[in-house]
This record gives sequence, C-alpha cells and structure tokens, in this order.
Amino acid sequence: MKLLVFRIFAVFLLVCGLICLVFPLAYLFMPNGPMLVLDTRAYFGGGTSENVPEVRQVNCTAEEYGTNTKGGRNKMRMWNCLIIPGGVKPVAKATEAEPPPGLLYAPIIVGDYSSTTLVRQLPFDRSGDLPTLWNMSGEGDPPLYGVIWNGKELLSRWSSWGLIALLFWGFGIASLWAAKVGWRGGSRAARTMISRTGIQ
Repeated sequence: MKLLVFRIFAVFLLVCGLICLVFPLAYLFMPNGPMLVLDTRAYFGGGTSENVPEVRQVNCTAEEYGTNTKGGRNKMRMWNCLIIPGGVKPVAKATEAEPPPGLLYAPIIVGDYSSTTLVRQLPFDRSGDLPTLWNMSGEGDPPLYGVIWNGKELLSRWSSWGLIALLFWGFGIASLWAAKVGWRGGSRAARTMISRTGIQ
C-alpha cells in the first residue's frame, strides 16, 4: 500500500515538473500572454507602419503576486497596462468575433473610425509613456499591433520573463528529480519505514 502511495506521489511530481518546464515557453505564444515575441518582431522591423494609429493614452494598474510574511513582503509586482490608440479609418466592417491576440476588445466601428484597446503586462509602470504601434497583421486580417517603447523597455520585459522562467524551470527540475527518486526508491523507503515503526 505504501509503495502505491509513493508511486502516485511520484506521478504527481512528474506531471507538475513537466508543466513547470513547458509553461514559460508556452506562455510566450498564448493569445493572452505577454506578447513578447510579437513586440520583439515589431521592434526589429517586422510588419508595417502603414495604417497604424497613434497611441493617445496609456493607463497602468499594479498587480502583486505572492504573500506577506512576518519578516516582510515577498511579493512580485507587475503592471497591467491598457494602451488606447486614436482612431484610424476602418478597413473592414465590425463583427462580434473574438478579439485577435493581444487585443482586449474586438474592433469597434465608431462613425468613420475604429478603435482598439491593447493590453500588456509590464514589469514597470508606463502610465503616460506613449509607445509606437506597428501593424503585424496580414492583408485583410483583423488588426494585430506590436507595441514598441524602446530597446531598454523590451529588454526589461525579457529579463522579467527570464527570471520567472528560471523559477519555473528550477522547480520543474526539482520535481522531476523527486519523482525519479520516489519511483525508484518507493519500495525501499516503505520497507524502511515499516521496519522502524514496527507496523505490520
């Protein structure tokens, strides 16, 4: 029975470890992820600057992760930033389809203009710091904008992602190692525990 418990726990650790190893990379390409790959492509000249609106407002709100401890605060702060462009001439009729990746809302036609609101999660507060948008969508596709502040800002975002990825990978490797030990040594540990406690 104890061997079965060890094996179940080992499988649980294996699944957790694999998730931790895969998640940081998968997160880069999720529709509601950090959009780092898209913005990096835009920074290095991908897409086009044609038919791109100017940003008229950036509003950021803080979001904290972690817990308060007796010795102090063990929290990481990220900023959820809404990037509000000005209007541009619409290229297609508005629909109620799902918003494209990186957009908080689907395109909305207002008179002769369409507006979109983009969202980015950043390591620093960028309220009032207006970025440049870059059109990354193909011809006839819904608008998909890369957001560019500067190289330093982009590097800070990659650094933040890298730190989080290292934490996930470290925990994932530790979980896989523990799963391996638990799977191979479960029966031995169970026998040792039984002999020490005298449980029949």
